[in-house]
Amino acid sequence: MLVSAVFFSGSNHAFHLYLMKGEKENILLSTLPIALLEKAFPNLYATIKHSFLANPFAADLLLQELGEHILNKKELKEFFYPEYLLNKGRIRFETAEQIIKFQEVLPMFASTFYSEEIDPVKFYVVNQMYRIKKRHIKRVGFQITSDKFDYEYIQDECMRNEFDNIGIKDPIILELREEGRVAYVLVLNSNLDLEMFVVV
Repeated sequence: MLVSAVFFSGSNHAFHLYLMKGEKENILLSTLPIALLEKAFPNLYATIKHSFLANPFAADLLLQELGEHILNKKELKEFFYPEYLLNKGRIRFETAEQIIKFQEVLPMFASTFYSEEIDPVKFYVVNQMYRIKKRHIKRVGFQITSDKFDYEYIQDECMRNEFDNIGIKDPIILELREEGRVAYVLVLNSNLDLEMFVVV
């Protein structure tokens, strides 16, 4: 048994929740990071995982309760669907499924990049991860100049055009290292919002 529900912020889709009956415990899936939901609502999360789901109606009641809690928690609003993923305020079912799949495994290939315009679904998932780890990233990231970014990391005309189109006056550009080498480069605006994510 799989039950799904979509929740609205104003007139726009905000997030999807899914509940699947498992053999030992129920499985909650969401387009919001599950770790955040578990941390924000530990008791309700435990109830959902261990409740006996007699029918889809019982499962839907649990999803509705969780959805209302999420909508009322201001800190989670930054993880709702952004405008660039919505079409007339709605998101396709297939896109929601893609987000959940990429949350589990996000394939990252060298010399690729993501932004709102270029691969927006992957950018949304990367941006979720960035928001969760923002404080740590600010601490460990090494800031570089726009000139260095231009010289070392802009790989082709598509990336050049996208960087120019983003049009940040004074971008904050951070190198992130893994195992001693630069693995990712993040282009941030002055509010420290992610604008471009580059896989080196």
